[in-house]
Amino acid sequence: MIKFFRHIRQRLVAESKFSKYLLYAIGEIILVVIGILIALQINTWSDNKTAVENSKVFLDEMLKDLTSDTFYLDRAIVAIDKDLDAKEWLLHKTAYQLKDLDSIYLSVTNNYWDFYINDRTFQKIQNNSHSKLIGYDSLYVQVSRYYSTIKKRMEKNTEYEIRENSKYNIKDEDYYNMVKFDFPLTRVSNGTQIEREFPVLQGKKERDSIQFANLNIIELRNDTKLAYLRHNFILKGFMMCKEEADKLIDAIEKTLVYD
Repeated sequence: MIKFFRHIRQRLVAESKFSKYLLYAIGEIILVVIGILIALQINTWSDNKTAVENSKVFLDEMLKDLTSDTFYLDRAIVAIDKDLDAKEWLLHKTAYQLKDLDSIYLSVTNNYWDFYINDRTFQKIQNNSHSKLIGYDSLYVQVSRYYSTIKKRMEKNTEYEIRENSKYNIKDEDYYNMVKFDFPLTRVSNGTQIEREFPVLQGKKERDSIQFANLNIIELRNDTKLAYLRHNFILKGFMMCKEEADKLIDAIEKTLVYD
């Protein structure tokens, strides 16, 4: 083919047909340009196809991250609900008896709830050469919202939870005497581990009576109210995040099925 065009060009030059030669040269340039454009288009199409396939892989991995998020949130929501129920029991009562001591302990146990959205796959996308999900522009908007706006809100909630928890007056060690030793006390003697038994000054009932008598009910109720408000706020945040994660999971699964 190259020899054919070269032969035509040489013949036109030899016959001194400059105008025809000029038209031929322009035509040859146009053909070269068209060839280059076609090659670039094919290369672009190939690159785009590869990018779309990579996006599918990212979406599959993201589903695993979101599943991990929702698994934790499901368990945490149930646990916080139980914690709030225990605190409501304490706050609804106006008089307490010795038999309530175990329930009181459960109501004021010092828990805090932290949560950080798993953004491992999203960070991979950000560090990718395209920095987005090629072929899934509308879905990427929803993904970005979850891993930016929702993630920042949950981080602030966790910071608030940890900060306020540190101010909580009632500590677990305040109720240490309520915990019964269910494991044996042992000591190594002459190379042999021997179980030791020691006399008990009071029975459980006597110890509980002392503990109950020393409870500062007013302080206990005030601290419980603050913890109740804090945990209710955290619960709302967890439920919101769970709802957003479920929506994103549904959107990704539908996109992958119909793609």
